[in-house]
Amino acid sequence: MLPHWLVLGFVFIYGLIAGSFATAWLWRIKTKGSVLHGRSVCPNCKIQLKWHNLVPVFSYLVQRGKCRVCSNRISIRYPIIELTTAVLFIFVFNKFLFNQPFSFELGLVAIGLLLLAVSSIVMFFYDLFWMILPNQAMVIFGIGAGLFTLSDSVFIQNDVNSLFLRLLCMVVVFALFYGLYQVKNGKYIGGGDVKLLPLLGLVLGFEKFLFMLFAASLAGSVVGITALFVTKSSKPFPFGPFLLSSFFTLLIYGDQIIHAYNSFLIGY
Repeated sequence: MLPHWLVLGFVFIYGLIAGSFATAWLWRIKTKGSVLHGRSVCPNCKIQLKWHNLVPVFSYLVQRGKCRVCSNRISIRYPIIELTTAVLFIFVFNKFLFNQPFSFELGLVAIGLLLLAVSSIVMFFYDLFWMILPNQAMVIFGIGAGLFTLSDSVFIQNDVNSLFLRLLCMVVVFALFYGLYQVKNGKYIGGGDVKLLPLLGLVLGFEKFLFMLFAASLAGSVVGITALFVTKSSKPFPFGPFLLSSFFTLLIYGDQIIHAYNSFLIGY
């Protein structure tokens, strides 16, 4: 059996590769291109990049953040997205896949998690940069959510009731937030968030979803109030990154968080 650190090293490398794909996908959505066709180009001079210019993080460091042809600066966003994806892969792998005997069922869980992670990275940064949750990534996230939930509930936990409750959570969350969106004409919540929230509920279930929503709202409020004091401006900011960050926090550490919360209540 390979040492844990070596396994995590491989996972980190796979995460960097997935992050490079997510970066390309993100920019292709923005430019209305296809992620499955075409080659990556320099955003400044538009020259087609060769394979050795596309090695995640490494190429950026070797080229000192500049294009090899036009010498214009390349955005730091690229390696940040790649590194973020790699770190997310490690946390998800440690929680769900490490030291688990391989099986068909576990393979389905892994595929579901892969789709969730990569599409989340795309939505996180796209919403952060342009305040839109892209439908293309949302569809992939939905497929990943369905595959993970079905595999985890039926095959891993062997609990059909868990699947039913997760589906019920998705329906209830959609009804509540779609109703809020319609009544308030999108004043308090965006259309992308209305589509994303039920999928988060499907994966997490009622209890973890409530904790996630509280954490995202709290973090968003703190950032919003801080920005208001610092910039003296009340510009809107995207809520998607807070939802997705809180989602993975509860997906990975939800049991520990809920246990700590219950222990705190019992203590008082």
